[in-house]
Amino acid sequence: VHLRRGRFSDKLAPLTEAEFEEFRSALYKVNWVAHQTRPEASGVVSILASRLKHPTVHDVSCLNKLISHLRSTASQPLVLHRFDTSRMTLIAASDAGGVDGKPPSGNISEDTVQGAWVVLAADRVPSACQKTKVSILSWRSAKLKRRVTSTLASEALSFSQALGELEWIQILIRDILHGDVNTVDWTRSLMPFVGVLKEDSELRAAMYKGPILEQCTVTDAKSLFDSLKKENPSSRQDRRTSIELAIIIQSMRRSNSILRWSPHPRMIADVLTKDDISKSNGALEELFRTGTLALWDEEDELARRKSNPSSKGRSKKASEAFRSAGETLLAECQINRSLGELS
Repeated sequence: VHLRRGRFSDKLAPLTEAEFEEFRSALYKVNWVAHQTRPEASGVVSILASRLKHPTVHDVSCLNKLISHLRSTASQPLVLHRFDTSRMTLIAASDAGGVDGKPPSGNISEDTVQGAWVVLAADRVPSACQKTKVSILSWRSAKLKRRVTSTLASEALSFSQALGELEWIQILIRDILHGDVNTVDWTRSLMPFVGVLKEDSELRAAMYKGPILEQCTVTDAKSLFDSLKKENPSSRQDRRTSIELAIIIQSMRRSNSILRWSPHPRMIADVLTKDDISKSNGALEELFRTGTLALWDEEDELARRKSNPSSKGRSKKASEAFRSAGETLLAECQINRSLGELS
């Protein structure tokens, strides 16, 4: 979107009618790409679309950066690996941003809380000692449907939506492969008798033919992770959040989901909550290039953050340095593991 010389100096200046038409046309074009094969663009598109009533020069700047990114990476495909459907693992990563931030557009009444999630498929749950091939199946970035007053509330809402999408894909795959989904009570098709029968029970195998896909959910909110890990939905400040946490705990218990925590530099859904792609952590773009994902143990991540305070940086450069250091440790871990097997 071309603006005359000097216009970018005032980020809060409104657009002229001609500039607005060019901005809206470019946004609609990028929107199609974001919904088809480029999930990292969906966050910027969603946020800028919500500002169409009062667009500013700042919005044009964000859109131009996104268009430059898409053009420079136009040859990047959306890779879908071939997995054994009987042993496939579904992974959901959720994030929320903008709870305490002020809208760059200058509109104080604007709701700045953005929720996002990404659903992946893998052949196993990612670990720290070996990167796992993953395929991006679904993604979404949108304003939260309810106003929130805390980070825990926003992260819980985004996490709940990601878990809902995970269950939907689980049931969809189940219906396509086996056709035995109970439409009256679909939760039985997701994980029947999980609280009554043992995993190796013959009765359970007879009542439910075919394997159940393993589920893994990832969040970068330590407060949410601790609440779900302890299965303690109590929240004195916000009772609505307590209800949401109780629903999440019940749903995860029913589907036997694995909960993992990831620090900000590794959160792949981070870019879906930003209006400026240059301010993201770059984790999703790295996943695009490599097609792999690694999740470190929570204790190791916390120990690294304690020993190296610079690892808490949230800039793109700091996040890339954090992941680069992890790559070195990952290579050493793989070498030591191989030597151990030889010994």
